[in-house]
Amino acid sequence: KQGLPPSKGVAVMLVQQSCAMISLSVFSVLCILLNIEFFVSKMVPILWVFFTIAILINFGTVFVYMFVPRCDGVFIRLLNGIINLLYKVKVIRHAQRRDELCLKSKDQIIKLKTNMMSLDYSPFEWISGVVLMLIYRAAVYSVQYFSALAFGVDVKGKFLIFLASQSIINNIASATPIPGGLGITELAYVLVMVPVIGNSSTTNFMMLFSRIVTYYYPLLLGACMLSTKTPIWKRKLKTA
Repeated sequence: KQGLPPSKGVAVMLVQQSCAMISLSVFSVLCILLNIEFFVSKMVPILWVFFTIAILINFGTVFVYMFVPRCDGVFIRLLNGIINLLYKVKVIRHAQRRDELCLKSKDQIIKLKTNMMSLDYSPFEWISGVVLMLIYRAAVYSVQYFSALAFGVDVKGKFLIFLASQSIINNIASATPIPGGLGITELAYVLVMVPVIGNSSTTNFMMLFSRIVTYYYPLLLGACMLSTKTPIWKRKLKTA
């Protein structure tokens, strides 16, 4: 995204995010369908609720990104209708606040439309992006499965069940507004993976290992890379 105009840089980021959401949702649904009996019997109802909400949020977000260039007026009217409904039921108490929210939502839709129209992605590019993300997710989840076997973990579930469980966890975490899914990911991991791994202490160990590999290590590495661009000692020299 470096070197691109701001609008194109944002468009690239939104397309990448869309491909990631589609791949995560499709991957998890396919893996669950292949092992539906296991998940129907083992997964608690509240997890099904959160997983369904996460899938709907993912596809809803992608739907907006893809169709806002052609249907921006529809989205503006829909948001205005929701805001007016909240005003009628007294959730929004003042007419001035209602008008401000309507204007703000219209501005956001127009900005999103401008960003998404700055790049012309073909259907092939969308599909190839999703396929690459599917391969990436399968590789990341597979590494965690084989790492568990290397640690001597007696995984009760099959390979695809382990992969599906990982994707369910990521789906639930991605639907929350908390950065990195902190707390939500750990809780979902324990609830989803105990039937798969079969031991709570081992599940906690694998949860910690998974979070280090997929979140904390990349976060630390990224922080180190950013610090090398403008080293700390140079910053001190500039401020001196």
